Amino acid sequence: MSVKIIVDSCCEVPPLWADKVGVASLSIKVDNVMFIDSNLNMPQYLAALRNMHTFKTSCPSPQDYLKLYEGEQDIIVITLSSKLSGSYQSACIARDIFFESNGKDKQIHVIDSKSASAGETAILVKAMELCRQYSDFEQIVFQLEGFRNEHKILFVLQSLSNLAKAGRVSPLIAKAASVLGMRCVMSRTNEGEIKLQQKFIGEKRCLRELAKQISALALDMAERTLCISHCESKERVYSFLKNLSEYIDLNRFKNILINHTGGISSIYADFGGIIVSL
Repeated sequence: MSVKIIVDSCCEVPPLWADKVGVASLSIKVDNVMFIDSNLNMPQYLAALRNMHTFKTSCPSPQDYLKLYEGEQDIIVITLSSKLSGSYQSACIARDIFFESNGKDKQIHVIDSKSASAGETAILVKAMELCRQYSDFEQIVFQLEGFRNEHKILFVLQSLSNLAKAGRVSPLIAKAASVLGMRCVMSRTNEGEIKLQQKFIGEKRCLRELAKQISALALDMAERTLCISHCESKERVYSFLKNLSEYIDLNRFKNILINHTGGISSIYADFGGIIVSL
C-alpha cells in the first residue's frame, strides 16, 4: 500500500509536486476580504497585504482533513507547529473521527512539524525521499520524526509587525526593531515556538550572519536539501546565497529549492522576509 502525504498550506509545496501532495488550506481574512490559501490569486492577495489594516487567520477544520483522508492509502500528515496554529489539532481530530467511522484498516500518522513555511517544506522533502526508500510505514515515520526533531530553520524578516499583532513575538521587540532599523535572525525552539536569535543594524550584515549560521549547520550537505522561502525577496535570496557560497560549496547540497511564500507565510514573513531550512 502506497503512502499519501498531506500538508497544510503553510508548507510551500514545490510546483512539480502539486499533484502528488494533498493540501489542507488555511484561510486569511484581510480587512473584509476572505482568501483561501491554497487557491490564491497571488498578485491580488499581495496587493491586499500592501494596504492591509487588519488580518485574521484560520486553520483547516477537521472536515477539511477528513476529505483528504479518503482512499486506501496510508497517510502521513505534516502540519504547522502546534504552538502557532490549531492545524495539528484539527488533523488529529480528523484522524480519530476517521478511525471511529472506518476502523483502522490503514494507518494515519500526524506530525507536528514544530516549524513553518520552509521548515515544513524541508520535512515534506524528507518524507518524499523516505517513501521512495522504504516500504515499511513505521520505518518511514520513525525516520521522519527523527528528522523533524533535528532539522534547522532560520529566518530574517524586514518587519516583525505582523508577528507581534498575532502574538508570536513581543510587541516591544517589534517596535524597537522598527524604530532602530534592526534586522533580526529568528529561529525555533524545540517546542516549535519562535525565538529571537540575534539582532543587527543593517540588512547586509544580517544576511551575512544568516549565511554564516546556515553554513555552520550544513554538516551533511550531500544528504540535505536547502529549502528557502521568500516574500517578494528574490534579490535578498540571491544575496544570501552569494554570502553562503563564501563559506561552503553550494553544489554539495543534494538540492536547493526556492519558493515564494504562500498566503499564510506571506502574512507573517511580510514583504522582504526570507526563511531558510535544512
